[in-house]
Amino acid sequence: MLQASRALSSRAAPSAGGWQPLHFDGAAFHLKGTGELTRALLVLRLCAWPPLVTHGLALQAWSQRLLGSRLSGALLRASFYGQFVAGETAEEVRGCVRQLQALGLRPLLAVPIEEEPDSAEKTGEDWYEANLRAMLRCVDLSRDLPEPSGLTGSNNLVQIRMTALTSPRLCKELASRVSQQGASSELSPERLAEAMDSGQGLQVSFLNAKQNHHLQASLSRLHRVAQHARAQRGRLPVDAEYTLHQPCALSAGGRPGPCAGTTPGKGGRGGGKPTRAI
Repeated sequence: MLQASRALSSRAAPSAGGWQPLHFDGAAFHLKGTGELTRALLVLRLCAWPPLVTHGLALQAWSQRLLGSRLSGALLRASFYGQFVAGETAEEVRGCVRQLQALGLRPLLAVPIEEEPDSAEKTGEDWYEANLRAMLRCVDLSRDLPEPSGLTGSNNLVQIRMTALTSPRLCKELASRVSQQGASSELSPERLAEAMDSGQGLQVSFLNAKQNHHLQASLSRLHRVAQHARAQRGRLPVDAEYTLHQPCALSAGGRPGPCAGTTPGKGGRGGGKPTRAI
């Protein structure tokens, strides 16, 4: 998935200097055909329909049972998937990037993998490890995207979500404890960064053995993707996701990044949810 970085402004040529507003007076839609604009309007209306938002996953499962996975998948690719996803192949993604760059927009590659707070609890670490491998591939893809013409900086930005690497239940537990006296020192950025660098077991007093093991594995995954991004000269904005995670999530999960040797940078805001750059 691609998101347009600095969606409300475009970088002027170096000689012009400063940021100039991107006016949606029709120029931004020149690269879109009538069919694409019609699909965008339809998807926008459907996403604003509460029953679909509430029962979307159930409707998707029902569609697969009724129509079969192939036809159901084709409908999704022609509608929601086609609207929000840059492409199914690396070459399709590059083509989408070139279109954005022609409008003076810098792309941000987003990895939309996350675990819902009320979803069934995952067993073992396999699901999170598979997500890590997907993130590493996305970092490599971001590195290979076309460089912007007339824009400063690099395209090598990959947005990740912490609940793709750790359980939201653990985030909730940490969030409930982080404001308590004594707990904050156990979750200090320095202590978490040390655990990430050393790979040694991290023991937090208010977590049981299984939770401590999962926390250590989660920090190890974050460390691996951050180090891989650093090796590729990339940056990882971390999406803070749900409000219930924000007191600690991603504060405890995102802050160790600079301590662990990754490159700090500016965060952004998108969709009303804070983003932290590692």
